[in-house]
Amino acid sequence: MHRFILPAVMLVLVSACSKKEEAPPPPPAPAPVAEPAPAPAPEPLIVPAPQADAKPQQAEPSKSATIAPSVGAQAGTYTVVKGDTLYRIAKTHGVKVKDLAAWNNIKKASRIRPGQKLRLSGK
Repeated sequence: MHRFILPAVMLVLVSACSKKEEAPPPPPAPAPVAEPAPAPAPEPLIVPAPQADAKPQQAEPSKSATIAPSVGAQAGTYTVVKGDTLYRIAKTHGVKVKDLAAWNNIKKASRIRPGQKLRLSGK
């Protein structure tokens, strides 16, 4: 019996070694890449020409930025309203803060009060 086992084992070993291995499958082909379509040309901007009879529009001044002399005030004076600053009053009327303070005997710019009348010139 030993006589048949050794040749059988040899046969199994030889047959196992002689088997061809299957080659791995080839890698998948890369997906086709489509070229992006060219961007469409931008449409030209059409600006209508102004009409001869059209009036130019003017921006309305905001109420918070407008400082005007109070009604009934003398020319060259200004009545302080709540929220005013000496700087803004001077800038609005085209004078220097230092001059405005001097003409009105103001030592500290933060000391103006609503209702106070300010002279807008040294005259």
